[in-house]
Amino acid sequence: MAVTQTHIPTISDAVVELDLSNLGTFTAQNTITVQGEITEVAVSGGDYTTSNLPVLNGTVFTSTGEKQPYEVTVTAVYTEGHSGHTAISGKDLQEALMAAHGDSSIGIRWAPAGADSGNRRFKLVGVLFRVMPPALQRNGDILYTFALRGDIDDETIS
Repeated sequence: MAVTQTHIPTISDAVVELDLSNLGTFTAQNTITVQGEITEVAVSGGDYTTSNLPVLNGTVFTSTGEKQPYEVTVTAVYTEGHSGHTAISGKDLQEALMAAHGDSSIGIRWAPAGADSGNRRFKLVGVLFRVMPPALQRNGDILYTFALRGDIDDETIS
């Protein structure tokens, strides 16, 4: 079966949510929808460590070690005075992230095709290990990044 345009989601369909409660449960009262404030969700890691053992006849045996954690890095638009997030007591997102910096059960989940039933969603609950202050760019953008590290699960939205 050929892939058609209807099989390819657009970036405007994506839904990105955070749970800064240090519970990683994504209940209604502690889930923040943030796709209107971010410019990128980048994922790296998840590789297995490997080692090679060459023997005298030239054969090389490769063994697989531990799976490394994933790292999700988010680039966001810096705001001040935005009080729309009730789950973080009306704070701006960057301010709330700074308060949660170092917590070990922070969650991010994203659904590339949107949050409709039947779509896939990816979730990482882990350590919020990086929250950068906003950077001032010559083109006028004021952006910052934050990053989480942990395992990623995927699920079908019901």
